[in-house]
Amino acid sequence: MLVRALPQWIRGSHGAHQRELTVPGLQNSGNNCFLNAILQALASSQKFAAYLRAYENLEGDEREPSMPLSSALCELLEELGEVAPGHRIVSPRQVMRVLGHYARSFDLGMQQDAAEALSYLAAALQHERMENFEEYRPTLQSLADVSALSRQMESLIHTDDFQSKLALNYWRQQLRWPMEGTYGSSIICSQCGFQRKACTIEDCLDQFTMLERVSNFKCSRCAHLAAACFLSRRPEDNKDHISFSTTLDLSPFTIASKQTPTRKDSAEIDPRVFKTAMLPVLRALGSTGLKLYDLISVVVHQGSPMSGHYTVYRKVKETKQGDVKIAREETMWFAISDADVVKVSEEEVLEARATLLFYELH
Repeated sequence: MLVRALPQWIRGSHGAHQRELTVPGLQNSGNNCFLNAILQALASSQKFAAYLRAYENLEGDEREPSMPLSSALCELLEELGEVAPGHRIVSPRQVMRVLGHYARSFDLGMQQDAAEALSYLAAALQHERMENFEEYRPTLQSLADVSALSRQMESLIHTDDFQSKLALNYWRQQLRWPMEGTYGSSIICSQCGFQRKACTIEDCLDQFTMLERVSNFKCSRCAHLAAACFLSRRPEDNKDHISFSTTLDLSPFTIASKQTPTRKDSAEIDPRVFKTAMLPVLRALGSTGLKLYDLISVVVHQGSPMSGHYTVYRKVKETKQGDVKIAREETMWFAISDADVVKVSEEEVLEARATLLFYELH
């Protein structure tokens, strides 16, 4: 039975104390645990909820929202973000109904993959946004100007001009969306500093038509000769736990100028050993270029690839008033299986066999 494969906290969650602070669970109408896990994970992101609220405010008080998925998702995440005592259950039915309109080939009533559900949800939100904001729709001209945009952004970062700073802030605030981004790469030799210049159309054609070595490929004859080696092999289940940290520092992987990494602090800190309690220490080092990403959710799959159950660990930050009227922020972790919600420790979260990890810029 499937229940035997589930963690102990799920099977014993119904006896949770009614006065404990908790977050709502989600109703499972059949086989939508994969979507429930993704929705709970997104509810952990305060920045994502803020973006949805901003676009919700742009619509005003229209009776029929022009972005129904964003509106339904914003309302659901608001409910899931409420921390209060007592067991509560909310329904994702409205989000499922609108999402089904965009993802017709993705049956939300069948067992599906959580990562694929996240991909469909992100694509639907992007489609809805571009339908309503013409200036955000990508064009061939914008693709042709990628290198020019990169040079322009680099010049804006290193200038003291007030108008340029305004343009940069507008680009950062208005054009950036949590589920998409601007990506570019520039390969520089660490020994001599050589950087390859932008290639021409002829260079692209030469590279496209040149002979290419294909790795891990055997022709039909080689595959036939080696087939006997695979007849007796059986797939092995990797039961090893893959560790992950509560905080990631991506500053060593960002470049501020052509050859200068942004990270200049003298203290070398292994990002694999970051803990939540270390964040004040890291900031005290004076590393203004730190790109710290906090773990906010862990999606776990129990069972086989063909059938099973999705659960999620979700981080919630609750502001409490101290004895001397000083507000302090308390971090809580909850283990959630559809409608069942249980408070757990951070250590238990780090022991989970993660399927998806959600990090948010601190």
